[in-house]
Amino acid sequence: MRRKNRSGAGLFLTELMIAILFFVLTVTVILQVFVKSYHMSREAEDLFQAQKLAAGAADILEMSDDFTGDMQKYFPGMQTTQKNRMEICYNKEWKAAESEKDARWKMSISRRLEDSLWHTDISVKECGGEELYHLTLQIYDREKGGTGG
Repeated sequence: MRRKNRSGAGLFLTELMIAILFFVLTVTVILQVFVKSYHMSREAEDLFQAQKLAAGAADILEMSDDFTGDMQKYFPGMQTTQKNRMEICYNKEWKAAESEKDARWKMSISRRLEDSLWHTDISVKECGGEELYHLTLQIYDREKGGTGG
């Protein structure tokens, strides 16, 4: 009688390949989750920085009588592009950029006077891209408004 000598090595290799495939698929999914969470974290940080800059500019504008002077004092690098419009560029670390080609973000402040109210728009945009944050203010002009009686 002839006896077959089966060692079970084939079954073990099949199980090992299935286990390795399972771990490779798991690692792939986990890496995708980490990459997505990193991008979400960056977007949240960028939004926070944009909000912080816009709120700082709004605070200065609410207390200021000298739009251009105070903005340039507290935001070195702020440039006047038109009457009642200023811009400043920031690099990817949210530090004032030397030039527009080094910039990733741009904060623009524009305002217009209507009936003793300064209508002010502060926006932070990605250079050549979409708006990240926008803030609208209405500030009463004490000099132009008078006392009312």
